[in-house]
Amino acid sequence: MFRFHTLLRPAVIGLACAATAACATSRTAQEQEMADAMEARGSIVPAGQAERQAIRTQDLLTQAAFWAEQHDLSPGD
Repeated sequence: MFRFHTLLRPAVIGLACAATAACATSRTAQEQEMADAMEARGSIVPAGQAERQAIRTQDLLTQAAFWAEQHDLSPGD
């Protein structure tokens, strides 16, 4: 009887691990697109005060792009 339990335990553990791995799902196309966009952005943290002051010296198009990105990151700000 003891030998049966020692052989059964690893089999049950292996089966449980296989079942758990089978439950894992991959990203949907929409989730993958969002993940790629976040990685491409480089940062999800809004700009600090120094960056906000520095953008004032840039041309209007650069400022518009900066503020559009900041609005996307934190619309309530």
